[in-house]
Amino acid sequence: MSAVGSFDAELEESLNGGDPRRRSEALRNVTSLFLGQARRLGPAHIDVFDEVILRLARDIEFKFRVELSERLAAEPVAPPKCAGNLALDPSIEVAGPVLARSPVLGDEVLLEIAKTRTQEHMLAIARRPTLSEIVTAVVVQRGDDRVLRTMSSNNGARFSEEGFAELVEKARTDPEIQHALHSRGDVPYTTRTRLVAIAREVVDAALQDELGPDALPKVEAAMRAAAERLANCQDSRTLLNDLSASVLYVQQAAKAGRINDQQIVRWLEKGNTEDALAAVAHLTGAPTDVVARAYHASSYDPLLIMTRAANFGWSVFKSLLSKKAGRTPPPDLLVEAFDSFGKLSVASAQRTLRFLLLREHPAVAPESH
Repeated sequence: MSAVGSFDAELEESLNGGDPRRRSEALRNVTSLFLGQARRLGPAHIDVFDEVILRLARDIEFKFRVELSERLAAEPVAPPKCAGNLALDPSIEVAGPVLARSPVLGDEVLLEIAKTRTQEHMLAIARRPTLSEIVTAVVVQRGDDRVLRTMSSNNGARFSEEGFAELVEKARTDPEIQHALHSRGDVPYTTRTRLVAIAREVVDAALQDELGPDALPKVEAAMRAAAERLANCQDSRTLLNDLSASVLYVQQAAKAGRINDQQIVRWLEKGNTEDALAAVAHLTGAPTDVVARAYHASSYDPLLIMTRAANFGWSVFKSLLSKKAGRTPPPDLLVEAFDSFGKLSVASAQRTLRFLLLREHPAVAPESH
C-alpha cells in the first residue's frame, strides 16, 4: 500500500464509529501535524494533507470549521483545496479568515466568490494584502460603500484604468472614497482630473443648497478681489514672507495646546498679526498665500470664511477686522459683520474654503468636515 493509502486507511479506521468528537479531534491533530512541518513539506506531501484535511473538515461542526480557517489563514503553504473550500463557505465566520489573509487563494477562487457571495465576503477580499485588476474590477461593480471604501484605501489593490474610472464615479457621493483615491499614488492623470471635477461639483451643490444659488458667484468674486488687492499691495503690511516666519512658531504652539480664541486675540492686541494669520492657516489647512489674500481683501467676506472655517469665535473675527482697519470698525460695519458672522456656519465656511482651494490649490484642498 502506498504512503498515501496507508495514512488514509489509518484515518478512516479512527473515524469508523462516526463519532463527531473523534472526527474533530482527528482534524485538529492532523492540522497541527501539518502546520508543524509545512515549511519542510514538498508538493506531494502537501497534497496528501490537503485531501485528508478536506475530507475531515466536510460536514463537521461549525465551530471547528471556523477554527480551521483561523489556523490556516496566514500559512503561506496552506493546503490549497482546503483553503478554497473554506473561502467558499456561505458563512463569513468560516470564509472570512482565509479570504482576507490566505496567500494560496488564486484569482479563480476569488472571482467566483466576488461574483456569487455576500458583501461580507467581498469586504474580506477587499482587505487582502494584494489584489489583481481582474478581481478588483468585479468587486468595484458589486461592492457596497463599505467594500469600496476598504478597497480604495488598500494600497495593495491594483486597478485597471476602467476600474479606476468606475470607482471614481461611485465616489461621487462618498467623501471617504474620494479621500482614499486622492491619497493613492497610482491613479491615472485623467482619472485624477475627473476626481477633482467631481469633488468640485459636490462642493458646488452643497454650497448652493445651504447658501442659495447666488452664493458661488459672490464667493468667487470676493476671492478675485482679494487676489487683486494682494497683487496691488505695495506698502509694508503683512505679506506672505511675513507669515512664513510664523508657521513654525504656530505649529509648536498648536502641539502645546495654546491655539484658541483668547490666544489669537492676545496676539492681535500685541501686534503679532503674522502669528494670528499663521494660526488660521494651520487650523484650516489653507496655504498661507490664500490666508494673506483673505486678510488683504477689500471686503471682509474672505476673512470671514477663513475665521469661521478655523472655528474661531466672534472675538477673533472682530479683532482681525480691527487690526486690518487699524482701528475699531464703525458701528454700522460691526453690526453688519456680526450679522454675517452669525449666518455663516462653521460647516458652510469649511465647504466654501474647500471649494476655493479646489480651484486654486487642488492638491492641498482639505477634506470636508
